[in-house]
Amino acid sequence: MTSKRPERVPGNCVWLIGGEGRPRRYFLRKVFIVDRWQAVEDPDFFFRLTGERGVPFQPAVEITGYPWFEQMKHNLANFSLGLTDITGSYARYLITLARELSPAYREAEGMGWFALPDGQKP
Repeated sequence: MTSKRPERVPGNCVWLIGGEGRPRRYFLRKVFIVDRWQAVEDPDFFFRLTGERGVPFQPAVEITGYPWFEQMKHNLANFSLGLTDITGSYARYLITLARELSPAYREAEGMGWFALPDGQKP
């Protein structure tokens, strides 16, 4: 779910990161390719993004404390900006972590579901 206009999002990869508790701990919960979006009636969000190609991380992968994650969180204003592009090194860190910890991600990647833009390699 997002409050931002998602016209350009279909075809892109979305990494779902959730925070919980005090102090906050952050978890990588899912990655998926957006197929479509639709308007929703929700007091906090205006749009729902959905996709058939995705991998849930079960159990969720804690990413709190990784230096790259702490920098990404800082650069994204502690996620207060909502749906935001992440590219370059942050995308590579997420991909590398997913490859290391998730056989399902590696299988989906082998089917060509996930790739960095312009043929970049993590």
